[in-house]
Amino acid sequence: MDAIQIPITRTEGINDYLGKVNGKARTNLLDASDVLLAAKEAEKKMEKFGLPKSKWRGARVRFGFHDAPKAYLKKGPLHGTVATLLYVGGRRVADGEWVLVTAMRCNCVGSNRNEIVFTDAQKEAIRENSVKLASRLYAD
Repeated sequence: MDAIQIPITRTEGINDYLGKVNGKARTNLLDASDVLLAAKEAEKKMEKFGLPKSKWRGARVRFGFHDAPKAYLKKGPLHGTVATLLYVGGRRVADGEWVLVTAMRCNCVGSNRNEIVFTDAQKEAIRENSVKLASRLYAD
């Protein structure tokens, strides 16, 4: 069970929690709209992968945003610049419902990226869909 489970549609609750996580930070902050956008992008990716909506429950989305200087963004992480990263994670719990399950700030070499973490059953469904699609494409 996750430590927190705030429905992402509760924007006030999300913003309050992220405000506590951010502490004194005042630049490059994520808010509830960013969390909602990441969840919507994850749903688009799941559709693109051919994962049936009935199997979306349990999927997780993780994304981070750092306030590194522009020079860091051009050079990339191999140059050792340390950035303050706000890392946020959400989990799909029901049809159309996502919850915020984690948020933390850390000093690390980070990146602005979103990723979806699938359950084993979801991975299998994606593989099955890929095989069906390939068999239709290459059928004689």
